[in-house]
Amino acid sequence: DARLMLRVRDGEAGAFEEIVRRYQGRLLTGLENLVGSRELAEDLAQDVFLRVFRARLRYVPEAKFSTWLFTIARNRMTDYWRLRPMDALEDTPDRVDEKAIAEHIHFIRDCLERLVELLRQLE
Repeated sequence: DARLMLRVRDGEAGAFEEIVRRYQGRLLTGLENLVGSRELAEDLAQDVFLRVFRARLRYVPEAKFSTWLFTIARNRMTDYWRLRPMDALEDTPDRVDEKAIAEHIHFIRDCLERLVELLRQLE
């Protein structure tokens, strides 16, 4: 798969389609298990593949391709979970519930640990 990504880096469109075909199912399954929604998982997976494509010129096959891909997925989930507590706080702009924030942080950490474990199982 590293060779396939090098072909993507070199501009071969069909190579990127093959990467999506090979990894989309595993990525969707892992994301859906974390967020509990197929639709949201599809949005997140699409964003992960977009980030992979945008990073194609910087790709260096130092580690397994799947490790690189799932690192991008983990980073995307970190961004997703980091922004979610802010959504909850928007309903109460005059008061910050520190207990709720602590619960969100704990939940995010648990989800990230689960994501790492799921991604390891999928490799």
